[in-house]
Amino acid sequence: METPDTDRKATDISTAARMMNVSVETLRKRLQRGRVEGFKAEDGTWRVVVDMSGTVSGAEADSDAVLDAVHEIDRRIAEMETRIADMGDQIDAIRSMLAQVMGVSSPQSSGEHVDSGDRAEDSRDAQLRSVLMGVLQFLQRHRTQ
Repeated sequence: METPDTDRKATDISTAARMMNVSVETLRKRLQRGRVEGFKAEDGTWRVVVDMSGTVSGAEADSDAVLDAVHEIDRRIAEMETRIADMGDQIDAIRSMLAQVMGVSSPQSSGEHVDSGDRAEDSRDAQLRSVLMGVLQFLQRHRTQ
C-alpha cells in the first residue's frame, strides 16, 4: 500500500541506512538495483525516499540482507580455505623435516666409532632443533588465529 506523498520525505543515505539497519554500501547497492526509491539531489548527494514511520520505499530488506549475508559467508569460506591450504603446506614441510631427521641412522646401528657417533649425534641434535623450532613457530603463528 502506497502512502500519500505528504507522508513521505527524502533523507540522506546515511540516515536511511541507519533506519534500515544496513550499511551505507548495502543501501547504495539497493539503490543501483532499483529496490529502494531514491534520487540524486541538486547538490549531488543521494537521497532516499522514506515514509514518516521510517520505512524505506521499495525496500526488500529481508532478501537483500540474506543475499548480503550469503556473500559475506562465501568470502569467509574462501579465506578459510586459503588459510587451511597454507597450513597444509606448512604441515607437509614439517613432516618432510621430521622424515629427514628420522632417516638419520643412530651411531650404534651403523657400527661407527664413538667419535664419529658423537658427530652423528650432534648432527641429529641440530636437525631436531631445526625441526622443533619450525614446529614451535608454526604453533605460535596458528595459536592466535
